[in-house]
Amino acid sequence: MKVLFVDDEPRVLQALRRSLAIANVPWDARFVDGGAAALAALASEPYDVVVTDMRMPSVDGAAVLNAARDRDPGIVRIVLSGQADEAAALRVVRVAHQFLAKPCDVKLLRHVVERTGALHQALADPNLRAMVGSVDRLPSSLRIFQELSELLVKEDASVERVSELVQQDPAMASKLLQFVNSAFFAHSREIADVRSAVIRLGMKSVKNLVLGLGVFDTVGRWKLPQDISIEEMQLRAFTTARIAGACMPDRLQADAAYMAGLVCDIGELVLAATLPAQLTQAWSVAATDAAKSRPEAEREVFGVSHAEVGGCLLGLWGLPFRVVEAVALHHTPELCPTSLGLPAVVWLASCVAAGQEPNPARVEALGVGDVLKQALAVRG
Repeated sequence: MKVLFVDDEPRVLQALRRSLAIANVPWDARFVDGGAAALAALASEPYDVVVTDMRMPSVDGAAVLNAARDRDPGIVRIVLSGQADEAAALRVVRVAHQFLAKPCDVKLLRHVVERTGALHQALADPNLRAMVGSVDRLPSSLRIFQELSELLVKEDASVERVSELVQQDPAMASKLLQFVNSAFFAHSREIADVRSAVIRLGMKSVKNLVLGLGVFDTVGRWKLPQDISIEEMQLRAFTTARIAGACMPDRLQADAAYMAGLVCDIGELVLAATLPAQLTQAWSVAATDAAKSRPEAEREVFGVSHAEVGGCLLGLWGLPFRVVEAVALHHTPELCPTSLGLPAVVWLASCVAAGQEPNPARVEALGVGDVLKQALAVRG
């Protein structure tokens, strides 16, 4: 893995080089002094990951990340900054995948870089990796976007009502969790539910994200096929989330299950927004072949299903790993290393929300018969 480290303080670069060497981190790492040198390095050879400081003279971190994205949309882009303030985060939220704060423990840095890189490399097609890496936002339900925009300009907008709207929309919820789980806000605790995210960010930051930066976008600006309805996707996601959350025994697990259910099909949004003709082709194949599911047809067309695409994107965005894992494996829950894992619950919830009967043999093999009864009761 080729990693480019960028900072205008030589001592920081020396400390990073020394820490990586002591920890025997097997990266092909290059360390450059300042943004101008980073632009030259990016122009001279390809990299898998770029890790940059934010505030640098002449060419700052945002310019470095923009140049990296322009040269290779598939490059993993990480901010490593000592200026952990909201203004800095807002400047790069559209171009950075993840945010880390200095000083950063080398174990955490290695974990973030390698896990993110592994999720990205799970997409074998380099064109597909580049496409996913270039995604900075996704289409939201026009109705919810309008309601939220109108609500946020009011002085008496409540956390409960804002959360209620955001947690109905996969695109909004995933982007909000990307931002709140950055080092600028999350500190030591991962946040996997929308209400906690809104409280942590504060109404001013949420308003800036929605109205000021255009991080949330309406479906009207996207060229989607006529037979792909964002509103139908959003309703199915909301139903899946409610079922998945209701099937977990405690609050923390329920919050993670709700979020995983809400965004489990976000890969469909990615493909609909970027490769609509191919997605329509895959779904047409599934519609004419009763023995073939949509994920199976997607694998024939793309080499992967929307589950892996969604997991890759959310992993790049730094969402909690248990949510990312549930999204990536919700059509293959038997691959989850833990019994009765979150992927199995989300798989059941997605089947029930879509009105499909889960495969009885898989239900028995996973040992989720009681969960299925709960899911059916909630759906009823």
